[in-house]
Amino acid sequence: MSGLICAAMVLAAPGQETLTEPPGGQTIDLKIGKKLQLPEQKVVGDTGINVLLDQAHQAWFQAMWELPGPMMQNGFRTVVTFAALDSNLDPKGKCRIRVKNGKRMPFAWVPNPKYNVVIAAQHDPNAQDYLTEEIEALKKFVRGGGGLIISGTRVGDANKLATYPLNKVAKAFDAALTTEGVSYNGSLVPVLALGKDWKAEKEAEGKPVVGLRKYGKGYVVLSGAPNLMGWNDKAPADSPASQGKVMAELKRLILLAAQGKKPVGGSTRLPMADEGVGGPVYPEMEEIVSGAVVYYAKNQFKSVLDTVRNDMKKLDDQVRQWTPSPKPRDPMFLILAAGYGGGWAVNIYEPKEVGIIAPDPNEILSILAHEVAHTCYAGPPNDKGEQAGALPEVFSEAHAGWFQRKGDTWRNPDNKGHEPNNLFTFDPDGTKLDLAKSETYPYGQAWTKLWWLWQKLDEKYGPEWYPRWLWVKNVRWSATPAKQLTWDEVVEDMSIACGEDLFPFMKKIGTTLTKDRFASAVFDGKSLNLPVAEITMGKCGRAIVRPIGDFKKPLR
Repeated sequence: MSGLICAAMVLAAPGQETLTEPPGGQTIDLKIGKKLQLPEQKVVGDTGINVLLDQAHQAWFQAMWELPGPMMQNGFRTVVTFAALDSNLDPKGKCRIRVKNGKRMPFAWVPNPKYNVVIAAQHDPNAQDYLTEEIEALKKFVRGGGGLIISGTRVGDANKLATYPLNKVAKAFDAALTTEGVSYNGSLVPVLALGKDWKAEKEAEGKPVVGLRKYGKGYVVLSGAPNLMGWNDKAPADSPASQGKVMAELKRLILLAAQGKKPVGGSTRLPMADEGVGGPVYPEMEEIVSGAVVYYAKNQFKSVLDTVRNDMKKLDDQVRQWTPSPKPRDPMFLILAAGYGGGWAVNIYEPKEVGIIAPDPNEILSILAHEVAHTCYAGPPNDKGEQAGALPEVFSEAHAGWFQRKGDTWRNPDNKGHEPNNLFTFDPDGTKLDLAKSETYPYGQAWTKLWWLWQKLDEKYGPEWYPRWLWVKNVRWSATPAKQLTWDEVVEDMSIACGEDLFPFMKKIGTTLTKDRFASAVFDGKSLNLPVAEITMGKCGRAIVRPIGDFKKPLR
């Protein structure tokens, strides 16, 4: 591990500026002004109120990507952040975002926006801590007229409640969530313990469940309603869990919290997550670890950082060995988020990014294998250095899960995750789910059937067949790289790679294809005779994790 890097220069006033991308990128002269203005947030009935939505203490996909839109629809400019709160609230500070520059979207620093309200939400008592400097920054912010909404949940275990990070924030303002629960809006919520400067803003069964106080010039709201920031898409319109009801309550609380300060107003050109990226505001800390750029908030668990520092390169090298791919132009950009929940991968922009929301070392490495397969390792390219021939949509996630399973088994031979034999729980004889008809199956079941199929091929032909298949695909369709492949063409490529005709077997397991046999083919200037592949039905074995050999050599 080496030291800190400077990811990018600050975008400043109009004029000539140089934006420096992170290692592996390039230095570009940019005219800062209209060309690089942030897009406007489309705020309906703009209140002028800027809201900071904290995700540095628990990242939650619904809050990250779904909530900002409805908040803007309700009049609030909204910025989601993965950075520590004191970093965001420093009036002279800067925040890390991504900016579009042609076909690339480099990371850059911009001045922190000003905010009216901060929403600190954490529903997991085991998630990351609120640091002393963050709490002090929140106090200063509220004393100066800012608003703070503290959104938690009921924790029935007294020992867990004693260490619940969000409750530390509440106690800093002389209030607390308790273990006692009452029914409110269809959920069991905690009764609040409120100090003398608080009032019960809402009660249930005669006990406070939402509290409000003035603190300096500003206001603090404390709520234990578990659905304050999330809704159930299937809930009836009149249910407290519906999007309409959740947003109405959140809007009411934001307006309460915003009473102490004039709306920031001004431009709505604020950091906003673009489609397919994790931001908009990225963690403030950074390290280079084995050539990868790692971003994290300073409250991140040491165990998470140690896992990345010590084990990431070994796993990354192993996944790349299984699916030889060209070295990316950019380093891997790894975003370490807070809480539990999985991860994300950014493929549509360069540089690519991998996000991980997990505190457990095994879970971190499992998600990492999945996401790097998504972002970095698409398989051996053709002679042009390109991927060619677009596979049906179901393959992308299956590909990532396939190498996640191999990575898990490589680290733990007894691993049972991503079990291909689960196929037989929903497809008892392995012939009912038709892989070629994506409109008729849940994707999760199709991924499982693909893993079972690929494992069967691993067992018959060795793990070299998989990278060989991707290489055959990329060579065979090099003249039409954007071509959307049919399932017949997919099975042709797989048959050429294996050296045997897979059509009879694929039809046997229920795949709709237009032909019964693929007895011969021409590939790379050579004529091939393809005998029918003899593959047994039934359960498959454990993942094969040995190093692969020369995938360009014929397997038969």
